[in-house]
Amino acid sequence: MRKITLLMIVCLSAFMFSCKDELELTPFDKVDEEMAFKTTKDFTAALRGTYSRLIGVDPSFYMQRKMILSDVLSDNLIINQTGRKSLMSYYEFKLAANSTWGGLLLYGYSVIDRSNRIISNINNLPDGDFKNDVLAQAKALRAMAHLDIVMTYAPSYTAVDGDAANSGIPIKDDVDASAKPARNTLNETFNFIISELKSAKDLAANDRASVASGFLNKSAIGGLIARAYLYKGDYPAAKAAAQETADLIGSADLAIGSRANFTGIWKDNSPGNAGVLFKIVIAEQDRIQPGTEFSQTTSSGTRSEYVPTFELYSKYDDTDIRKSAYFSTSNFSGFTYNHIIKYSSRPGASANVVDIKVLRGAEVYLVLAEAAFRSGDETTALDALDEVRSRRYDNFVSDEETGQSLLNAILLERRLELAFEGQRFYDLKRLGLPIVRSATEGELADGTGTPAPSTAQIIPANDFKFTLPIPTAERQANPNFAQSPNY
Repeated sequence: MRKITLLMIVCLSAFMFSCKDELELTPFDKVDEEMAFKTTKDFTAALRGTYSRLIGVDPSFYMQRKMILSDVLSDNLIINQTGRKSLMSYYEFKLAANSTWGGLLLYGYSVIDRSNRIISNINNLPDGDFKNDVLAQAKALRAMAHLDIVMTYAPSYTAVDGDAANSGIPIKDDVDASAKPARNTLNETFNFIISELKSAKDLAANDRASVASGFLNKSAIGGLIARAYLYKGDYPAAKAAAQETADLIGSADLAIGSRANFTGIWKDNSPGNAGVLFKIVIAEQDRIQPGTEFSQTTSSGTRSEYVPTFELYSKYDDTDIRKSAYFSTSNFSGFTYNHIIKYSSRPGASANVVDIKVLRGAEVYLVLAEAAFRSGDETTALDALDEVRSRRYDNFVSDEETGQSLLNAILLERRLELAFEGQRFYDLKRLGLPIVRSATEGELADGTGTPAPSTAQIIPANDFKFTLPIPTAERQANPNFAQSPNY
């Protein structure tokens, strides 16, 4: 497979294994590396260090930036004029190679590189459950990072031939740091991701206790397989993967989270981590505040960077538990806003300190609903949709939709459920739909205020702006890494 770029390795050598619990390695010294990977403690530390790169340590970030940027780049968020105007270049689609989301490439390929080091030394462990589980997690993390990168820095299947040259991203599956590769094709990239996830799933244990510890298990990996197939547009395979994952979890209440316990998901106190398949555990001492991306608590109240568009907010029914779990309405600087409180904090923690939910069971059920519908199975589609809706709406009674009405209901529920979780931009992209923002509605709670600028109100379906540009520094270091189209 093609290799990670030289720039990424140079950057990684500067940032590699900075946390005290991580494995210390000399990046290019094979002898030192082999000496480091000897005991179960070594591999546990290395795995912990790999998970740590899902966060990042500078303003580029990885997961905490992904969970907001997808909505900034879509129709779910509108910039608050009394905020700090953060991420404005993305919001206004003023995207350029010298101002792009380099953190995903830096930290994503760091996850991949660390995973590769674990995998390349895995035979230092004796055969058994521990070896299988470490290998499963390393493979799954490597695949998940590739998936996030290809969804962001490559066109979707609706915009390009999957076998077109340079349509995917460079695949990295070894520790060779010297190459300057070109992109793989989109099909090559997704085939690698899905193959790795399937291999990981076969090796992984289905231990629910791992959710609380922030580690991937068989159910979570199955959910990632369903996500990858859905983005690829392979609906029969997505349906099968989602159904198998739902069966692995067993209880729909455990997978989706009951209505009564739904708010607890966002306060990190849902019983047994119900509703969560994989999360990044954030400790108080980590000094990481994922919710700061959305808002800050001040002596004058909540100052939001972004608030929900009035169009989105209006779609939440008053009987929907998500409305109170996701939003609060209050005044700041003389104006009233619908603030996003999804990541405000858990009890006893500092403001905005909360675990990052990377994958939830509700997503799996909504993948099952959409994939089943597109595979011609409306019965399964409605059943899966109603499993989610019955746990969100008070006194829910199914409308028993069929045909286009059923698909519309599935896509609406997906948007409502997964808002502000790094999904909306990618959903519009994979479906070949435009981004349409209101020309009249602003950021205030009643829909008044300042609309999006006219140049950013409509991004046509399959427009080149659905693919982010590769950073200039990356292109200078590796001219073979083709720039995204039209940048």
